[in-house]
Amino acid sequence: MCPNGTELEAAATKTPEIEAFDIINDGKHKEKHAANQFFSSLLELCLSLIEEELAQIWESAGDERFRAARYTEATGILRDLIQSATFVDFLTLPAYDALGKLK
Repeated sequence: MCPNGTELEAAATKTPEIEAFDIINDGKHKEKHAANQFFSSLLELCLSLIEEELAQIWESAGDERFRAARYTEATGILRDLIQSATFVDFLTLPAYDALGKLK
């Protein structure tokens, strides 16, 4: 497909500064995309490791001891922390909230 007159005109009027800006922004977009992919993969890895560890603990402790120790609730707090879009001031705050619900 051949460019039309407007596209040719726009391409001819690009200054080196605009071209540099476009290159930088394209690079930033690619970096952001790569970072998002990295963190998405890292999150998947962490969540799968949590599941693997829970399975090993359950196998070692047995069902009754596993449920009594509340591993599922503890890992739920951990999952919420690592999947949250915002960080809490202290990692223990969500655990304190969960303990407060015990009363």
